[in-house]
Amino acid sequence: MRVLLMLIILLPITLFAQTNKGTTLLGGTASFKLNNPIAIELNPTLGYFVLPKLALGATIPFYYYRFNYTKSYNIQFGLVPFARYYFGNNDKINFLASLRAA
Repeated sequence: MRVLLMLIILLPITLFAQTNKGTTLLGGTASFKLNNPIAIELNPTLGYFVLPKLALGATIPFYYYRFNYTKSYNIQFGLVPFARYYFGNNDKINFLASLRAA
């Protein structure tokens, strides 16, 4: 299981993005810790470009922590809206400004 997870993380990935009106933005982050405490953090992100270079969307954070010494666990989840604007006219590199409500 750990070998498969490491292969997925370390494989090179090429991404192409469009910032045109009507396209979808999909992304996120993940973090795993398998020692005491066990921690799993997932943050999927989904957005929609309402204007060229302006995306509105939300991140749905999910956290799971388990403490072996007290045999207790904690689960949290939420909804974090965001707005992103991409600067630049280059097709390969654009900078972005992001505003999140946390």
